Amino acid sequence: MKIYILPHPINQRTDFLKATETVKELHKSQREENLVTKILVEEVGYQSSLSQQLEKEGITVVGVKVVGQDKRARLSQTISWIKNEKILFPRNGAEILINQLTGFGVGRYDDLADAFSMLILELVKDTKRKLRVWGRYSAAYTQFHDRIY
Repeated sequence: MKIYILPHPINQRTDFLKATETVKELHKSQREENLVTKILVEEVGYQSSLSQQLEKEGITVVGVKVVGQDKRARLSQTISWIKNEKILFPRNGAEILINQLTGFGVGRYDDLADAFSMLILELVKDTKRKLRVWGRYSAAYTQFHDRIY
């Protein structure tokens, strides 16, 4: 299994309404590209109500509970996947995420790195799930490969 990280992850602090609108826009754009989308939401605080609101609007939401592990512990579980190139990053558009991953614990912000670790651990945990396969002519494929083979 390979995991392709798409460019330009959302990296902003928002209130409930802005978060709801941002996810709805993202979901809509993914559907327009015929992509299957599941939204992962950390189940803490008001974010639980975000899950409920999105589900009411027909968006598939997976609640992620992170009990028992801190951010560093979660992130450390993803390192071998990155080293073994099972997780691939785009050439452009993931610089902030990569900086947070490589500077974890040093930098002021780490929300993308934390979201990344939750995403990867959830995907790895759910390996029985059918994964969407990208054709070599798709826009997603060209984010990671110089040419079509």
